[in-house]
Amino acid sequence: MVSFLEVMRSIPDYRVVGMITYPLDEVLLLTFIGILCGSDDWDEISDMGSEYIDWLRQFLPYKHGITPAQTCRRIFSLLPANLLEKGFATWVSSLQETICGVVAIDGKTLRGSRKSAKKSEYGTDALHMLSAYACEAGLVIGQRAVDGKSNEITAIPELLEMLAIKGAIISIDAMGTQKIIAAKIIEKEAEYILAVKGNQGSLHADIKEFFADYELAKTCTTHSTTDGGHGRIEERKILATDDIEWLKIRHPDWKNLTSIAAIIPNI
Repeated sequence: MVSFLEVMRSIPDYRVVGMITYPLDEVLLLTFIGILCGSDDWDEISDMGSEYIDWLRQFLPYKHGITPAQTCRRIFSLLPANLLEKGFATWVSSLQETICGVVAIDGKTLRGSRKSAKKSEYGTDALHMLSAYACEAGLVIGQRAVDGKSNEITAIPELLEMLAIKGAIISIDAMGTQKIIAAKIIEKEAEYILAVKGNQGSLHADIKEFFADYELAKTCTTHSTTDGGHGRIEERKILATDDIEWLKIRHPDWKNLTSIAAIIPNI
């Protein structure tokens, strides 16, 4: 496993040599630990560092103390986001033995990130983040900022490219149910669970017709669940089958398609 500091030291420091008070690796470690501890801004990160400076000095000297918030802000404004992203992804890749099971990819608009009431041509609208969450490890292993939900289709393959997901199961909602995304997941030696809705017209219609056929539905593996909450009880029935040679013939472009399932609410 590669250490966080070992990877992050490969990121170039664009400040003037000989005029650096706070080394870049100290700033990066401080920021990383601050975010892990729930700090929301540079002031909170700096305050956290001052409180735990003795602990931080187990890893780096911090000869001049903790980097002030304004200095952290200025340093990060000079660093290319793609290099930070690549460095973090490289470190996460070294944790491959812990990144297994389901990796859920989802896009969310960050609350409080909107800067104006209306979207502007200068990109000051709310920030939309695409994240890959390793469920068993409880770790976000990659993120990418996108202009909006409609741009997730092009951003998902880029996010997948930077991740080490061999052997994992990638789950994505209906927005990401695209042939090119399925192919990228297979290329990365992972498997996929994709939600099929109306955006995949003929595929969705064929699957829906299959499960609507009473005789065909009887051949499926079934499972029922009951959940309670918010003053109601909700029951669901799950049907699944891997007898889908007919579907693979009709839709040969879907790589490694092996089974289909439907979740049917019991009313």
